Amino acid sequence: MLRSDNDADQEKFRSQLIESILVHPSLDHLSSDRKASLIEFLTEQKNELIVLDKSDTQIRLSALRKAASDAKRLANSLKLLNEHDVDVFNLTNSEKSDLSERTKNLNKMAQELETIAQHRVEDTSNYAKKARMLRALYAWPLITKLDEYGIPKTIRNDFVSTSACILPNESEQYLPDIQGNATVAMRCVMLALHSSNSKNLDWSLTVSLIKLGKPVVEQTAIQTKSLLELKEIMAPYINQL
Repeated sequence: MLRSDNDADQEKFRSQLIESILVHPSLDHLSSDRKASLIEFLTEQKNELIVLDKSDTQIRLSALRKAASDAKRLANSLKLLNEHDVDVFNLTNSEKSDLSERTKNLNKMAQELETIAQHRVEDTSNYAKKARMLRALYAWPLITKLDEYGIPKTIRNDFVSTSACILPNESEQYLPDIQGNATVAMRCVMLALHSSNSKNLDWSLTVSLIKLGKPVVEQTAIQTKSLLELKEIMAPYINQL
């Protein structure tokens, strides 16, 4: 497969992707000029798809939960100590807080860590909402353009993901397989992503963008139609003013 860290492979990927779009049967109804204008739109330098970083979220969440659990476990263990041993400890550490106070602090620490972990869970939920919103906004003009050119917004899920081609302990990043199972809509979105220098390209990303973009475009069309109908109904009354 072509590598994403190789300029020659990047250019080859771009050329093959454009060719696969132009020869696709779903574009047979378009003239050469219309095909050219579509490619021109898709290859224009657009804003890069914003990807929110959540790589360390689960690691941080696990660490917080473990620390809270360990603090609770230690506090419970201290409560099991013999009273004589507690007295010896307090006497030995008379200049510091006694064992009961330290046990209370451990329980308090556990509660505070659990609270932070809960906030982290809420942040993760908010992250997912923000990520969907950013993808929908990015896909909106692309899906609108596909409608304009009469291109079906279909998807396939039997493609080969780039992650499946990476061997264990391998650091190389590969570009998606042009010959793989991808609809023309997926290929058009992929070309737009590639042209905007978006990272971690994969067919799964195009599927996600199409799924999220379609409802936005459809809802916008419904609202526009409603406004036009309202304008038509109100026109006679407005003209009388």
